[in-house]
Amino acid sequence: MAPKSVRYSIQRLGDGKPSLTPIDNPATQAAARAIEATFGAPPLYIREGGSVPVCASFESILGLSTVLFGFTPPDGQFHAPNEWMWMSNYETGIEAIARYWDEISGLETT
Repeated sequence: MAPKSVRYSIQRLGDGKPSLTPIDNPATQAAARAIEATFGAPPLYIREGGSVPVCASFESILGLSTVLFGFTPPDGQFHAPNEWMWMSNYETGIEAIARYWDEISGLETT
């Protein structure tokens, strides 16, 4: 709440529909295998809000599930001017994504 001496207005600029890909989805499981193979530990699933409206569009228009990878640490100041991550996570993240595409290529399509 702003002080009474401050005037403000709120303008809605847009929004996006929510999206949730289940943990048991084959694409999510492929990502889990890729992450564990490269980082040596299973992934930590974090369900949190964000603004990636295209994820819901991929699902509703194209019928595609979206899996989001996160390689930055929780205190990495995500999208801030002082955002950071360990270089080892960056390099291993690239390997995890390459393994993910290999895992995805082996999935059966419906």
